[in-house]
Amino acid sequence: KLFFIDFWGMVFPVDISGDQPQPGEPWRLITDEEREAGWKPGGWQPATFHPGNNRLYVLMDRRADWAQNTESNHVWVYDTTTGEKVDEINLAHEARSVYIDQGSPPYLYALSSHHADMTIYDVETGAVHSYIDELGHEPVVLVGDPAPQQ
Repeated sequence: KLFFIDFWGMVFPVDISGDQPQPGEPWRLITDEEREAGWKPGGWQPATFHPGNNRLYVLMDRRADWAQNTESNHVWVYDTTTGEKVDEINLAHEARSVYIDQGSPPYLYALSSHHADMTIYDVETGAVHSYIDELGHEPVVLVGDPAPQQ
C-alpha cells in the first residue's frame, strides 16, 4: 500500500498488491478544529507505513501554509483501516524525516536535519530507544529494508 498525503492533510491510499494500482477512498488526517488550530503534515519524509499493524505514522505540527519542510515535534499515528488517529508520539526534539522498520516490534526512526541526529523510538510506548548523533551536514532521507526480518 502507498499513502499520498497533501499539504492540507488529505490521505490518498493506493493498493499496489495487484496487477493494477487500485486507488482507495481518501480520508483526512485532521479535524476541522485541528485545521483551524494550524495543524498540518510536513517534513522531507513526513510519513511511514507499517503493514503489519496497518499504522501510518505522520509528522504533524502547527505550521503556516507552505511551511511543509519545517521540522516537527509530533508524530500522529493512524489506523489505515479506519482512518482514525489512534496515538501520538511526542518527539524528544524536532525531526524532518521519519521511517518505521518492518520488524516485530517495530521502531520509529526520526531524523533531524537541524541537529544532524537520529532518535529511535519504541512505537508501543513512545519512549526513546536509542540515539545517534553527528550524522553529517543536514541529513534528510531515511532508507531501510522494506522486508520484515524473519
